[in-house]
Amino acid sequence: MEGVYKTGKVKAIGLANWSIPYLEELKKTWEIVPAVNQVELHPFLPQLELKQYCEDLGILMEAYSPLGSTGAPIMSNPDIQKMADKYQVSAATILISYHVNDGVVVLPKSVNPERISDNLKVIALSKAEVEYLHGLVETGKKRINTPLWGWDLGFDDWYTK
Repeated sequence: MEGVYKTGKVKAIGLANWSIPYLEELKKTWEIVPAVNQVELHPFLPQLELKQYCEDLGILMEAYSPLGSTGAPIMSNPDIQKMADKYQVSAATILISYHVNDGVVVLPKSVNPERISDNLKVIALSKAEVEYLHGLVETGKKRINTPLWGWDLGFDDWYTK
C-alpha cells in the first residue's frame, strides 16, 4: 500500500480491524502512518485504549457497525432510548451523534431510504453524555460482530476457532 501511495494513485492508507499489538508490529516497518483504522465501535465496545493509541499516532478511528447490525441489542438499549426520547430523535441518531461528538468517523449501513436520510442527522451531545455512553460497556456487552475468520486479531475480547 505504501508503494501505491507513493505513486499518487491513492491519497491515504487505511486499515481495518487492527488492534494495538498488530499496530505495534506494523509501526516497526511503516514509512507512512495509516490515516484511518476501521473497527467495530459503539457504546457496548468503545475501545477507548485503541482510540487513544490511534489518536496519539494521528490515526483516525472509523466505526463500522455503529448501530450494532440488524437485530442488535444496542438499538433497543433503554439508556440509549432514554437519551433519544430526551432529544426527540431516533436511537440511531444518538449512536451516530455519539461517534461524531467523540471525533470518530461513522459508517452506518442501510438500504432503507428513510433510514439513510435519518442517518445524516447529528445532534450535539455533552461530554458527560458521551462519557455516559462509553460507560455502557460496563453492562457486560461487548462485540456484536465477531466473524469466524480463523485467526486472532489481537483484541482481548476476540476469540479463535
